[in-house]
Amino acid sequence: MKKKIIIISILLIIVVGIIIGVFARKKKNNKDIINYDELKQNSEMYNESATLEDLKKEYGATGDENLYDIETEYDGRKVLAIKASENFKVAFAGLVENRKITLDEATKIFDDEYPTNNGIWVEEKSREKILNYLNNNLNSKYEIDKNGYLTISSKKNSDYDNKIEKIINSNKQYIIGINSKKYYIDAISGEILDNPFEEFDKYQTYAYCQDDDKIVICITENTSKKLSNKEIFDSVVSLME
Repeated sequence: MKKKIIIISILLIIVVGIIIGVFARKKKNNKDIINYDELKQNSEMYNESATLEDLKKEYGATGDENLYDIETEYDGRKVLAIKASENFKVAFAGLVENRKITLDEATKIFDDEYPTNNGIWVEEKSREKILNYLNNNLNSKYEIDKNGYLTISSKKNSDYDNKIEKIINSNKQYIIGINSKKYYIDAISGEILDNPFEEFDKYQTYAYCQDDDKIVICITENTSKKLSNKEIFDSVVSLME
């Protein structure tokens, strides 16, 4: 009987010890959560008032400050980003020149050569190939005018022809060309780099850059022949719709 009482006493002590341990751990976890929430809130409060200079230091960015914008994430945090207008200039100039250019060159090329009308403008070296595809595969007949814009010379109804007509008559600017590289500004260094997207993904049909209602579309050269012309065409039209 005495032995039984001793065993029960030991079990009670163990149970009490476990209960005390659980409460102590729960209290510590609650404290950790409060501390984490305070830290997170303080961090967000600091970030919400961050200046361009603050964010450049945080990111280690060394590009000219005129290249950058401060954008706001869904949770209110401020992040550093290259201005869409600057990246757009570079994408356009890179497509037209088909080479890596400087920022000054990109600005000059954009100012001198950018087409300002709405519709579909086709880069000069790509015009023959794009026009041949359209006229050999669709019902309407197409031309590219002296300014480089795609026009319909003889209209016939089909789903695709109607889609293209709608895009041509839209209030957006589409700059298209065949080039498996898209040029952009690196967010850290501020230097112009190229994205040879076909090298990374032979099934990627295009890369693009957008600034409001203006879009530069670099269409894959398809050098590996992994894609049909129809697959490429369908994909580009879907993007422009």
